Amino acid sequence: MIYPIYDNTQCELTDLRVLITRPATQANTLIQMLNEAHAIPRLLPMVAIHSRFDDPSLTLALNAYDAAEYLIFTSVNAVTHAIMAIKQAKKQWPPSKIIFAVGSTTRDCLQDQGCTEVIIPDGKFCSENLLHKIASYPIRDKLMIIFGGAHPRSLLESTLKKQNAQVLHAICYERHQEVIKMDLTQQHELLDSIDVFVFTSDEILVCFMQIICDELHDQLFKKPFLIISRRMHQTLQRMGYTKSPIIADNPTDSGIMAALTHWYEEYHHG
Repeated sequence: MIYPIYDNTQCELTDLRVLITRPATQANTLIQMLNEAHAIPRLLPMVAIHSRFDDPSLTLALNAYDAAEYLIFTSVNAVTHAIMAIKQAKKQWPPSKIIFAVGSTTRDCLQDQGCTEVIIPDGKFCSENLLHKIASYPIRDKLMIIFGGAHPRSLLESTLKKQNAQVLHAICYERHQEVIKMDLTQQHELLDSIDVFVFTSDEILVCFMQIICDELHDQLFKKPFLIISRRMHQTLQRMGYTKSPIIADNPTDSGIMAALTHWYEEYHHG
C-alpha cells in the first residue's frame, strides 16, 4: 500500500525499532525525524558514496559545461559531487542555465547551493515524470548534461537523445558495498532487535540479503519491509518475500516517514 503526506505534528512511533540501510551521509535527517517521533533508529549502511572526479565522462561534460543550456541532477549525491567538480574546474556556479532535478530533496539541495529556480516532476518523483516535464521545453539540438552516479538507468539519456537533444552523462560518484561481517548469533540478534527494515534501492536490498544467511531468510521475511517503489516490490517478490511491503510514495525522508507513520497507526489502531 502507498501512504499519503507526512504530518510531523501527528507523528508518533513510540519505541518502534527501525533499521536504516542507506549510506551514512544520507541518513542524518531521517534518524533525527525518527528520534523526534520517539522511534528507535539503528543505522547499518549497506553502501558508501565515493567521488569519481577522474571519470572521463565528467571531464568531457565539464569541458562542454559553458555551452550547455540544460543541467539535470539525478540525486543529492549528484548535486554534492557535481558542484565540487564544477567549482574545481572554475566554472560558473550557480549557473545561468535551466536546471532540472529528479525530486524535491535534490531540488532543496540545489537551492541550498544557490540555485533559485529548479524544475522537478509533477506527482511521483521519477525519471518518467521528469521526462514529461522536460517535454515542454525546446531541447532539440540543445546540449544537456546529466549529472549522476555510475551504472545509471539509461531511460533519461536514451529518451532525450531520441528527442534529438545533445546529451552528455557525467558520472561524478559511485557506490561501494560496505564490508559487513556478522556471525550467526549477531544476525539473530539483529533480526530480533528490529521491527521495520527500510530499504531505499534494489542495490541496498541485495547487499543486505547477502549478509543474512539463507537459513534466516524465513525469519527475516516475517518482518515488515519499507521500500520506495513498486519496482522494488517486484525485486522482493523474486527473493521470496510474500508479505505486502510498506511502500513510500517517494524516496524523500518525509515520504518514508509518512509511510511509516500511517502503517504504524494502522498496525496499532486498525
